[in-house]
Amino acid sequence: IYRDQLRRWTGRRQAQLATNQAMPASFQQFLTEEAQPSLARTPITNRIENFRLDSLPSNQSAWFFQWHHNPAFARRVFLLSQGQITVVNVDHENRADALLRMLDQAIRNGNNQRAHQALLDLGEIVLQPLIRSPNWSREPLAILLDGELHNLPLSALPDAPSALQNASYFGSFEAWKNSLSQTNKDTVTLSDMALFANPARPTTPMPGSTIRANANALPNTLVEAHDIAKDWPLVDLKQGTTASESALRKALQSNTGWLHFAGHVKIQSDNPNHSSLQLAPDSSHDGWLTAGEISKLTLPPKVVVLSACESANGRRLSGQGVVGLSSALLEAGATAVVANLWPVDDAYAATFIRRWYQRLGLGLSLAQGLEQTRDEFRQAGYPAAAWAGWTIIGHSQTTLQPTSFWSTFTRDQWLMILIFVLILGLGFIWLARSVIGTKASP
Repeated sequence: IYRDQLRRWTGRRQAQLATNQAMPASFQQFLTEEAQPSLARTPITNRIENFRLDSLPSNQSAWFFQWHHNPAFARRVFLLSQGQITVVNVDHENRADALLRMLDQAIRNGNNQRAHQALLDLGEIVLQPLIRSPNWSREPLAILLDGELHNLPLSALPDAPSALQNASYFGSFEAWKNSLSQTNKDTVTLSDMALFANPARPTTPMPGSTIRANANALPNTLVEAHDIAKDWPLVDLKQGTTASESALRKALQSNTGWLHFAGHVKIQSDNPNHSSLQLAPDSSHDGWLTAGEISKLTLPPKVVVLSACESANGRRLSGQGVVGLSSALLEAGATAVVANLWPVDDAYAATFIRRWYQRLGLGLSLAQGLEQTRDEFRQAGYPAAAWAGWTIIGHSQTTLQPTSFWSTFTRDQWLMILIFVLILGLGFIWLARSVIGTKASP
């Protein structure tokens, strides 16, 4: 146990603790023995108390960020690694709450200077105490952000270590625990890519409400889609009226290893199961594909990219993460969801996504590609809204594996090969005629 930090948390039994004491097998035993009764039962610990530390893979560690509105509960981080539990208290003055609000408002209002300052201060308050902890781990991390911390872009904080930038983020303890039993989660075989861009909007209000579809035009989503189609093979591009709810349902449940959606979403924080993808209506569906409907589908392992404003959001429930589109997709079987925490201009989004896909084509993982693209945008002076909100929920180390050698060629490359073969063929024909003509002459 990190004794100094634990003393502030429990205030008792310190004399009985040894630095390298073997840790109890479950959080229930840990909390029962070491915690005051008034602090022992909190929302996130209700979820993790029966998790056995010996079930944690040897090359994995996990951080559980607990943030509670009640000031009586410390801002705590549970660090699990190699059979040990470390408790680190952070932000004793509760400054991070105000900074998170400041960051959110600055990004929404386009105040880039305030957004950068909020990111700097959050890094000092939240990140530095963890890095200074004796049990700071450079191993692959699983990170769970509780409650309001969902909007803390840890991987986007200035000078964030690579271990954080490459970590796998999960919205709830249950999602992470279930992921430990998944197989073949590190590679998605790209037999096909389903790409939905700028769908025609639903003509009827969202079911059970008077909310109508967002009518704002997103011309750059088509630029985004066509840029992807140029560089990636086997792309099934659907746009406008062909980007229908029925087509997307079919793509989700097919063996397509990758699905990219660029369009509008509706986030309903008061009724998160009604958060919806906005798609073209068809004879079978109204065009509103809700989180509740998605969670009932069965998806093969796949990566889903939601290139849309606030697509990572939903209803934040302490101990349960965020309930919305991303959690529904993971529940249905997706291995990772790439989404955005804030509104983002579609021109910035198209440029960011294109650069990210180019890095994926070089063999980088989802997180590595995102890290390098984020750094590129930060150094180039783009506003924080263009790069800070992109996040990966699920297995961030997933990479793409083409189905065959020939599928690695893009359409432009195939065109160049075809032109070369035609020129070579014409040259051969010209040479053959020249030789025949020479022999025929007296």
